[in-house]
Amino acid sequence: MADFQTKIINKLLTLYENRKQSWQSDAKNRVVRLIVEKDPLFKNYAHSSQAYLFRDDIEKDIASLEEKKLVFASKDKYTGLLKNIDLNLENIDKAYAFVKRTPLNDVLENEKHVVEDLLKIHKESAVLNAFLKCILNLIINHKSRDKYYKSLSDLSLIVQIIDSIDKQDEDIFLRVFSKKKFNDSKMVEKREAKIMQIYNDFGEKTYESFSDLLEDHNIVKNKGNAIAKQGLLFRINDQIIDLDLLGEEFYFSMNMLLKLQIEAVRKDKVITVENLTTFYSFEDKDAVILYLGGFHNSAKRELIKKIHDFKPDLTFYHSGDIDCGGFEILLDLRKKTGIKNKKIRKNT
Repeated sequence: MADFQTKIINKLLTLYENRKQSWQSDAKNRVVRLIVEKDPLFKNYAHSSQAYLFRDDIEKDIASLEEKKLVFASKDKYTGLLKNIDLNLENIDKAYAFVKRTPLNDVLENEKHVVEDLLKIHKESAVLNAFLKCILNLIINHKSRDKYYKSLSDLSLIVQIIDSIDKQDEDIFLRVFSKKKFNDSKMVEKREAKIMQIYNDFGEKTYESFSDLLEDHNIVKNKGNAIAKQGLLFRINDQIIDLDLLGEEFYFSMNMLLKLQIEAVRKDKVITVENLTTFYSFEDKDAVILYLGGFHNSAKRELIKKIHDFKPDLTFYHSGDIDCGGFEILLDLRKKTGIKNKKIRKNT
């Protein structure tokens, strides 16, 4: 049963490769072993009530592999049944050739060259530069990269996605972005966990959700909105809206924010609020109060800029969580609007 022999050698080689990553140069001095009684490949040999139907053929296959000097087999001295199958590490190259499998060293060398080439292409990207240098170090030291990708094609695609995300400078919906860049509207979402992992491990910020990450790069999962209450008089498509007369919160869609014209700001300060629950209960009669929904996008920043440009002497405040994510939102708000908030308030 050549197919059974191939399965045996492939399983032994997989054990060899996985263990070699921790053994490194000492790999040939260690035992790579299948325990017959515990291994599923031998279920018809060790545990089946009909084992007698398979036992002879299995023993012949193992004997054949021994004759080829690919394995060493040991038997139980009482029952005479196969006990352990060990890979012959002196003939490791023959084992790879027998199953037509590329040796691990060749696989790692190829992977190393691919990562080095990607580093040259993406040397200007801080996230990708740090990520790929880490991957190169993991390869050299025979450490697992499964946390970030499963194959070279997977790595290449993830790098392309991150590069495209970093270069997105105009608002776009996620599925439109994914379709436009990769001809698959769900391609980016399918890899969101890996992308999040890389940004959080190698970027300057820690994102609590994929939506926050995307919105920070002008990509939105859905239309989203900004919300404002009190102190604003503005025009949208020749319609005048006075929030003080309205007496309610006003929801701005993305398109509305782009069309909005400020006509009057009747307060002396603006408070941006991170948390929606806090926004609804927040009271300050002297302030225009804005909810931006976590990380802001360019359309929401445009609302802040329009208010600031209309009345430059306004004082800007931010109400957010006193944690890493809260301060990252504040710093990002300052950086991308160019407006220096006076202070941050703690959400309660």
